[in-house]
Amino acid sequence: MTVCLCGIALAACQQSGPDGGGVVVKQEVSVTIKPAGTMSNFTPYVATDFTATQKVLLRCLLYDPSGKRVKDESATLQDFSEEKTFSFTLSGSESYTLVALAYYGGSSPNYTVSETESLSSLTVKQNNEHKDNEKNAVLGYAVEPVSPSASSQTVSLQSATSLVYLEWKNIHAGRGQGGETTYPLYGDYQATATDVWGAETYTWTITVEKQDTSSTEVIIKNLCPSFAKAGWTADKGVNVFTGTYDAAAKTITVPKMQETGLSYNDGQYLLKLTGGRDESDYVTFEDLVFSVGNGTLTTTNMMGALCPEDESESAGWYELFEPGIVFKSKETPSGGQGGEPDRYLIIYHNNDIMRFNGRAPVFSTSLAEVNNNSGNLTPSKNTGNNIYTLVFLYPGEFDIFGRAYTEGKPNVDTRISKVNLAGNNQYVFSLECSDMSISSWKGTLSTKSDVLTPAFSTWKRPSGFYAPRARGKQLQITPRP
Repeated sequence: MTVCLCGIALAACQQSGPDGGGVVVKQEVSVTIKPAGTMSNFTPYVATDFTATQKVLLRCLLYDPSGKRVKDESATLQDFSEEKTFSFTLSGSESYTLVALAYYGGSSPNYTVSETESLSSLTVKQNNEHKDNEKNAVLGYAVEPVSPSASSQTVSLQSATSLVYLEWKNIHAGRGQGGETTYPLYGDYQATATDVWGAETYTWTITVEKQDTSSTEVIIKNLCPSFAKAGWTADKGVNVFTGTYDAAAKTITVPKMQETGLSYNDGQYLLKLTGGRDESDYVTFEDLVFSVGNGTLTTTNMMGALCPEDESESAGWYELFEPGIVFKSKETPSGGQGGEPDRYLIIYHNNDIMRFNGRAPVFSTSLAEVNNNSGNLTPSKNTGNNIYTLVFLYPGEFDIFGRAYTEGKPNVDTRISKVNLAGNNQYVFSLECSDMSISSWKGTLSTKSDVLTPAFSTWKRPSGFYAPRARGKQLQITPRP
């Protein structure tokens, strides 16, 4: 009696070749597909929005050594923890190629698998406008050789898509972003930022003024928050800096090492404000540069204050911040419609084709540049203040930007940001509707929403970063020349 067990090879059989003059050896090989790695320990950004217990459609395509398809089989699994074994009868000595795809939700209406006849032409297309509650996605894939000499084999799937949440914040803030609204460059701005040590968070207001009658030279007051908090402010003649506004580049540049007006050791050591760049174990000083948006000023490099001439053991930074501090205008904008726009949009031009080059997936795009995907909402139809939706996107580089759209009026757009998505991560594209600023956040598939970290910034503090905090000094005002 013969007993057949899953995962154990069946007996090989011999048949005459097509010309009757040889023997073709056929071997049954069992391949077990394990999709669990695709979604194991996954905690989504919004826990109620995604459940990894829905059914999974598993599709296996087998190609012979010449790249011709010889099998196309599918199975429905109850969830990602279930495994499935397929049996294939192989011949010859050269390896076959298995392509496995896993779809969340038990079906694939938003994906098209086409040109499956040959491995070189196999494509998986992500349909346009794949968003909102259409939660069917190619979440896992594998491309593995299968040897006719093997009796059994196990294949684990890799993540094929990244999970992206589009988030609209404060959509009823009433800031009048209805087409032509413009915030003034001059006036008060407010920001909140935590220092590089994570020791203190500051919320403070700076003031940008025109220097004399110049259209390019500006004065910035109270830019150093630790000094402002201690009472060292512009009204005392300190914490005042100058910069140059470039309207074409939309930047304000504050020259490095400007004196803050404070010193210690009877004026021997002068405290200075500077921009900086991370160099692994030290900071290179450079001009501090702000990106000027419509109602925002954003630092593009590090910002800090110290005495560079003090080389004692007690020397260090009085404050130091990572790039990306966003100062938001507190002034009243002009123009616009005086109310909400018709729509707020988050626009992205995504990769929508996956092909296979050997074992590696290749992602490309077939969309025209003008045919961007987008997520949009109409404020008048939403009662909530913060709205989000889930999108499955292939990995790769993306351009994203936000838009306020009012029928018959010019659009108000944020700057285009480039982001690079990885398959085993989740992201948030967040549009702050009150001032039309957009930001991106990143977390791994096993990361909870409360520990998502900022993504795509120009600087990330490495381990062992040498940025000591200055020890207590008796600060004093330095008489200006």
